[in-house]
Parts: sequence; structure tokens; C-alpha cells
Amino acid sequence: MVLDITHRRQLHTSEGEAYGLQAAPLEAAMRADREAGLIPFFVCGTVGSTSSCAVDDIPGLGRVSQE
Repeated sequence: MVLDITHRRQLHTSEGEAYGLQAAPLEAAMRADREAGLIPFFVCGTVGSTSSCAVDDIPGLGRVSQE
């Protein structure tokens, strides 16, 4: 459970993007959530995760989040 919220979505990353989360999959997931009647409200980007040193596309995630 994250932030005491039981309904959450985790997005998977790929080796091709060095395991960093990209803007396009986030945008697609947020669109699908809105179409399902959900309200996306929290995105957590990572810069250098412990397990893989992955760096998310922070500018891209920020752009999608602001939209």
C-alpha cells in the first residue's frame, strides 16, 4: 500500500530504455485511467534507483503530469 491508497498502478519499464520510465507509457496509462473513471493524481519519478541505477525521463513525466 502506498500513501494508504489501495488502488494504484505500477508501470513496467524495459531494458531498451535502461529501465527508466518514459513519458509515452505514463501518458497512455493516465489516459486509460481517466477513461475508466479514475483520477490520476500522483507520479513519482526516480533519478538513479538503487536496484538498477535507472533514471526516469523527468522532463517528460513532468510534461505529462502537468497536462
